[in-house]
Amino acid sequence: MMNTELIAHGKAAVSAAKVAAFLQVEGLVKSYAPQDVSVAPVFEAVNFDIQKGEFVCIIGHSGCGKSTILNILAGLDEATQGYVIMNGKEVVGPSLDRGVVFQSPDALDECTEKRGIWCAFTLARQNARADSCPRHEIPGHGWFEQSSAQKAA
Repeated sequence: MMNTELIAHGKAAVSAAKVAAFLQVEGLVKSYAPQDVSVAPVFEAVNFDIQKGEFVCIIGHSGCGKSTILNILAGLDEATQGYVIMNGKEVVGPSLDRGVVFQSPDALDECTEKRGIWCAFTLARQNARADSCPRHEIPGHGWFEQSSAQKAA
C-alpha cells in the first residue's frame, strides 16, 4: 500500500515518497514578465525527480531555458512559480551544498584550469578579492600549465 502522508516543504505539501528523491522539481515556471500574459514564459510546468547517483542531461536548442533551470537548481536565480527540493531542503538561494561550473571561462581568463582551481580555493580560504590571485606561477608549484591565451601567443 502506498504511503500518502503529506510533508510541508516551503511553498507546497509533497508526498513522503517524493521527498525521498535527491532532487525534486515541481511546477517550475520562469517568466520575466509574469503580470503580462502577452509575454511567454521562458519555460513552464517543469517537473522531474533525480535520485542520488543518477546522471542526467538537459538538452535543448539555444535559448530554451537550460541554463536558467540550472541557475534555479543552484539557487542563483528564482523561479516565478514552483519549487526545488534538494536533499530534503528547499533551494532558496546559493549554498555551499551545491557547486556550479559555468560554461564560459571569462572569470579568470588568463588562468589555466589548475591555477583557476587553486585561486578559487585560496580565495575561499582567505576570503580575499579576486585581484589578489597571483597571475604568475606560484613559487614551489611548478605544475601549473600555460593558459590557453599564453599557448596561442
